Amino acid sequence: MKKLFIGCLLLLGTVSTFAQKATMTWGEEFKMHKLSSDLAVIYADNTGVYLKESHNVERFSFTNSTGESASLVKLDKNLAEIYTNDFNKELKGKDFKQFFILQDKFYLLATDYDRKTHELTLYGAAIDKSTGELSGDWQTITSWQKEEKGDDINFKVNYNADSSRMILVSSVQGKEKNTYEIREFDKNFQQTEKPVVISNEFDPKTFQLEDVLYTLDENIVLVGRVYEYEDGKKKKDKFLDFNNYNVRIYNNQGTLVKELNTDINGKWLVSTKVVQVKNKELVLAAFYSNEKKGKEIDGLLVQRIDPATGQVITTSQKEINTSLITTAEADNGDDDNNKDDKEEQKEQEKLASIKDESEGFSRYMQFRGIYYTPDNGLVVLAEKYHHYVQTDNSYQPGGFGGIGMNSSSTFYVYECGDLMMSKIDVTGNINWLEILPKDQREVIETGSSLVAGGARYFCI
Repeated sequence: MKKLFIGCLLLLGTVSTFAQKATMTWGEEFKMHKLSSDLAVIYADNTGVYLKESHNVERFSFTNSTGESASLVKLDKNLAEIYTNDFNKELKGKDFKQFFILQDKFYLLATDYDRKTHELTLYGAAIDKSTGELSGDWQTITSWQKEEKGDDINFKVNYNADSSRMILVSSVQGKEKNTYEIREFDKNFQQTEKPVVISNEFDPKTFQLEDVLYTLDENIVLVGRVYEYEDGKKKKDKFLDFNNYNVRIYNNQGTLVKELNTDINGKWLVSTKVVQVKNKELVLAAFYSNEKKGKEIDGLLVQRIDPATGQVITTSQKEINTSLITTAEADNGDDDNNKDDKEEQKEQEKLASIKDESEGFSRYMQFRGIYYTPDNGLVVLAEKYHHYVQTDNSYQPGGFGGIGMNSSSTFYVYECGDLMMSKIDVTGNINWLEILPKDQREVIETGSSLVAGGARYFCI
């Protein structure tokens, strides 16, 4: 049985202060179900905390697919369970996509694919927060039609800049075409504006859309990763290798307003994030490396941008390494035997060791948030995150001269490391940089296969 402390999730899911020593009260131990693969805090109000408990399920539907589903779990203020609902009955014939909170309303989003018409439909249903049950019927939000059987339909649900509307970004990709459609919906799933269609001039094979931002003045920011073909070990071998980021701003008619210049001479961007806070400019933050395939981050780029014109207001480029880590003052309490104080001392020693090394930060640092401070400065939050797929092969010889077995298992590995927090003042200087040491690792086995005597069996 998997177990997880909810207090730790709440600590990592909320960033409220950076200068004070925090105190934490541990709740009762929360036990995840045997087949659950993940647990995340999705919302909190004055009645309790809402969690998403993910698990892999096999549903017999028109799509006949095996995918992710999730339970909605509510805990009270003392972190005791109030209810858990997996919505398996309500999802019959549909595929779970996500829970979505809009203007304090809870929704369950799901899709259904019609094999005959090649149409994918997105549905939404309201959830009663007090009971965890659906409070209404399924409502059609939108649908997409494949023109060719081999087309890929991709979509992402997000918020506009002030989180008052739902933004739906979708793409129907074929061999040659690659367009993005952006739609805006109110809390009743009514479309508020005409869809914006943006044609991507990049080769679909060499461009990967990473993020979309819908600004307060209805401009659209696309953040994409651009790849280029490189020669392999053999003459005819070609492979795609990440080259750099591309950031473009479009108006609500789909016309290009500005392509942002994020190039730094002799540097390579390895991670980029664009955000906007109400009544504020756009902020672009990027980590860069001195080498194209460098293993470390060597600097931080921060740009403040006019959201209407795309003009860069200020640019700050700073070299960073572990020697910049701020050392917190020790707590000179009288109780030297306190367990928390000992644990804190160990973390301080670990930080001191990291700082003494004076090395760069891992290239796997990903931005998790950018926050304005009262003095118009910025606090940048990043996390070491690495995701990779691992396949293990083994052979078991058959007994008494029988046929042996080749087995293969595929694992999805998620590694989450230290949190980085940095304060950047209005002039672009780094006031402080702190590290919260942590080490998380999750391994999900999605399936295995056995091969014997030419026959192939799949096990889920």
